[in-house]
Amino acid sequence: MLPSFRDSRVGMVQAGWEHLNRDDGWLTAAQATLLDAHFALEHGTRAGGGLFFNFNGTAGVWRRTCIDDAGGWSSATLTEDLDLSYRAQLRGWRFAWCADVGVPAELPRTVGALRSQQHRWALGSIQTARRLLPQVLAAPLPGRVKLEACFHLTSNVAYPLLLVLGLLLAPLLVVPPVGPRWLPWLLQGVVVLAGMVPVVLFLAAGRRARGATRRRAVRDAALALVLGIGLSLANTRAVLAGLVRDGGTFVRTPKSGDRPVPVRRGPRARRGRGELALAAYFMTVAVAAIVLGQLRAVPFLALLVTGFGAVGLAEWSEPAGPRDAA
Repeated sequence: MLPSFRDSRVGMVQAGWEHLNRDDGWLTAAQATLLDAHFALEHGTRAGGGLFFNFNGTAGVWRRTCIDDAGGWSSATLTEDLDLSYRAQLRGWRFAWCADVGVPAELPRTVGALRSQQHRWALGSIQTARRLLPQVLAAPLPGRVKLEACFHLTSNVAYPLLLVLGLLLAPLLVVPPVGPRWLPWLLQGVVVLAGMVPVVLFLAAGRRARGATRRRAVRDAALALVLGIGLSLANTRAVLAGLVRDGGTFVRTPKSGDRPVPVRRGPRARRGRGELALAAYFMTVAVAAIVLGQLRAVPFLALLVTGFGAVGLAEWSEPAGPRDAA
């Protein structure tokens, strides 16, 4: 049931997204899985636990007085929905999560469109963190609320951290081992168990919450993990940009609605060079690891090769848009 606006302190009601083109291919299936976990798990937990949560740009209804009281929409960040959400909740407004209402939504159908969307989200979230985290930390709020807000607003920092971790593998392979021989294997196991397994379980749980079978949930969680790795180069650039500048140009994500998607012929976009270069680099490091007997590094390197290779190849082969063809 839709929460009532009769409560004068409810400033926004957010509903979930139903993905019209989830089954178009691996790209949309992976995106849908990431968003399923966001809506089915994160929003419900944050709303139920009295934590900050946010309007998602669509599928929400605002109270006009809430927008005005929070200072209105601002172009200081590229995620004005996230920015306004935090400002409103810092002013004492409550948000309601409507878990049983789904609003039809369309996922980006190409890597180029997805990259543009993700760039906006990653850059804007870091801009919002720079702008509002000091206010959150200074507010009279419980420590758990402040801590979760820090993780929420800085979550995209995971992309540069992943990239740095991958790039450091090559020099680590040639460094003489220190300590007992079992220590590197233990550290590798901790990285996998503490870093990757929780992510896969989280994504699979979100997919299961939307009615998927166990097999489908595991498959889609793996696709989402591959996509997240492949986007880490582009999102790292966005995070670094968000650390040093405000605002930016809002680039609308292309959508086709319920019209059939035309098959475009002609020049290819030939983008994704950075991702393909990284895939080649990590493939070389994986071969070196095998030659050197450092087999513990191979599974992680295989994931990096798969992620960057899949995203790079997909974007390289996409039809060129007007800007690409110029």
